[in-house]
Amino acid sequence: MSNYTLFETELAAQYKELYESDPEYSYSASIIGPNELATKMTKGLLTGSASKDGKAIKNVCKKLKIKHTYKEIKEFLEK
Repeated sequence: MSNYTLFETELAAQYKELYESDPEYSYSASIIGPNELATKMTKGLLTGSASKDGKAIKNVCKKLKIKHTYKEIKEFLEK
């Protein structure tokens, strides 16, 4: 499994959990599924068009032991 796929898979799991437990994510949950959002955000992190500041992305970085910076995330995704 590539780092890109690993990150996206972990991010989808985080979104699924947050959709079920965090009211802040209820709007997103009503618009887009966790897998689709993870795909969109992972692609956006790679291209620089997505924010890294959401809880789900912070949780994935912590779990995968990646520094929570655009540079580190992009380097991880490109490996």
